[in-house]
Amino acid sequence: VYWYALFYYGDPELHDYVFYVTAWSAFALRIAAWGKTRTQRALKASDQAHVPTYARMAGMAVIGVGLVLAVSGNVWGMPVLNWVLEPAWAQDFSNWVPFWPLIDFYSLFVLGIGTWLLTAYRSPQAREVGVPATG
Repeated sequence: VYWYALFYYGDPELHDYVFYVTAWSAFALRIAAWGKTRTQRALKASDQAHVPTYARMAGMAVIGVGLVLAVSGNVWGMPVLNWVLEPAWAQDFSNWVPFWPLIDFYSLFVLGIGTWLLTAYRSPQAREVGVPATG
């Protein structure tokens, strides 16, 4: 809700910033905890599990994009919202489900994908036979 106060309605107040940053940070910390759990599980399964370099770099880049999205909703928010709501069915759906495009969660979704990539561990056996990374 505070994403809309900051980036959609255009007249934010101090408490809008405080609540947006607090809520976003709570979700981001939960995503980080999920990534830490994935790391611990992979290391328990194999002492030599590692994240491929390309996955680490892609994960960090995607997390960076998620952070940029979190603070730049005024730049991308309206064009994306208009694109998502362009089909007639989407406009009707938005009448039934408030805030249906969930645009305020896009940055967190991107952050989750980056964390998934960053923690995409591969076991030594998988590297030997060319099995893709799993989580």
